[in-house]
Amino acid sequence: MSSKKDFAAAAFLSAANPAGKQPAQRAQTHPAAETRSRRLQLLLKPSDYETLCRLADAHQCSVNHMIEILIENAE
Repeated sequence: MSSKKDFAAAAFLSAANPAGKQPAQRAQTHPAAETRSRRLQLLLKPSDYETLCRLADAHQCSVNHMIEILIENAE
């Protein structure tokens, strides 16, 4: 019998290489030598957070990656 915790974790797992598809390659936006090593705690208005989440969903990426994209485009 599986536990509720096991079921919740299964929602984030996917089959390895379904239907023989090659995994999508994400374009590198940073040089290979630069790693994510800094943490940031950010406070947003609820409406700004919802906008950020909608943008991330539209680009099929995480909120963290969406923030990186916005910063890179601001430079």
